[in-house]
Amino acid sequence: MSQRTMMELGAGVVVGGAVLLAISPSSFSLSGLSMLAVLLLGVGPLLYKGLMHTIEFLASLSRSNKHNKIDGYNNQYDENKSAEDRNKDYANLVDSYYDLATEFYEWGWGTSFHFADRRKGETFQQSILRHEYFLAGRLGTKKGATLLDCGCGIGGAGRNNARFTGANTKAVAINPFQVDRG
Repeated sequence: MSQRTMMELGAGVVVGGAVLLAISPSSFSLSGLSMLAVLLLGVGPLLYKGLMHTIEFLASLSRSNKHNKIDGYNNQYDENKSAEDRNKDYANLVDSYYDLATEFYEWGWGTSFHFADRRKGETFQQSILRHEYFLAGRLGTKKGATLLDCGCGIGGAGRNNARFTGANTKAVAINPFQVDRG
């Protein structure tokens, strides 16, 4: 086990223990304590990783320069604005939406902004990669081929397929924030 894994395990046990103690009755039996230990070892590291992932995301939001886009997006739906007004300013509306949504997509999905079914025993990330590899296979993508990914988000799926198949990927996104992130 790596030092980082041991550190995550230890921190997970502490975080998980604190959570379980906070929500559990004040007295434990021996069987209750052993059940607590099993839960801490199983759930603690997951709680820790999830907590660290969320803190990292929230910290990135605090550094983001996209907060001014929230007001602009909300103003598009002001009661004094009609659908015609929004249509006139559709490019700003779309850019504002993707500027705001991209960071949330990255937090929830990683770099690939699409869905995939999950198979038994598969992690979320494994399901995303499997789906991308499935599509590459269905396309018959060979090494050296050129793939075009239109509406690529930040380009995660295209990069994964290029690594997997050896193809050259060209990615197109119209949102400047996503282009800069990719």
